[in-house]
Amino acid sequence: MIYNFNPFPVLETERLLLRKPEATDVDDLFEIRSNADTMRFIPRPVAQSPQEVADLLNVINTFLENNEKINWAMQLKSTGKFIGLIGYVDLKPYNYRGEIGYVINENYRRRHLMEEAASRIVEYGFQEMYLHSIEAIVHPENIASQKLLKKLLFRRDGYHKHFQSSRGEFVDAMSYSRISPYP
Repeated sequence: MIYNFNPFPVLETERLLLRKPEATDVDDLFEIRSNADTMRFIPRPVAQSPQEVADLLNVINTFLENNEKINWAMQLKSTGKFIGLIGYVDLKPYNYRGEIGYVINENYRRRHLMEEAASRIVEYGFQEMYLHSIEAIVHPENIASQKLLKKLLFRRDGYHKHFQSSRGEFVDAMSYSRISPYP
C-alpha cells in the first residue's frame, strides 16, 4: 500500500477547512502546544517556545513530503482561525492500518468541531487511503476523547499498562479501533 499526499488533500466539513499546516500557523499552534491543560493527555513535551512549534511543523511537513504521515490544520471557515491539528500520526501500510491523533485549542472544545474533523478524516482514510482499520491510542483519563471515538463507532480493544513514556514517566493507554465498513 502506497500513499500519495501530493497534491495535498484539502478536506471540508460544514464548519471546517482541513488544510496543509503552514508556517503561518506557528503562533496559534504554540498557543495550543504550550497549554499544560491541553497537553496533559498527549505524550509530548509542552512547548516552551514558538521555535519548538516551528520545528514541529517542519517535521510534520517532512513526513508529508515523504508520504509517511499526514496532518491537517483545522481552520474555521467562518473566521479563518487555526484551531487544531488532526491526522494520521502513524501509518502501517503493510497492515492497511492508520492511527489518528488530534489536538484542539481549549477555547473550541465542546462544540463538536473535533467530531466533525475526525469523522471526515476517518471517511477519507477508508474511502481514499483504502485503510482496512483505523486506531487511536488514548490516555485512560481522557474521557472526552473516549466519548468522541465511541461516537465515531470505534471500539475499545485494550488497556495497556505503562504503554508509553511521557515526560519522564510511563503512562497507561487505551486502544480503540474501527474496521472499514467498505468491502
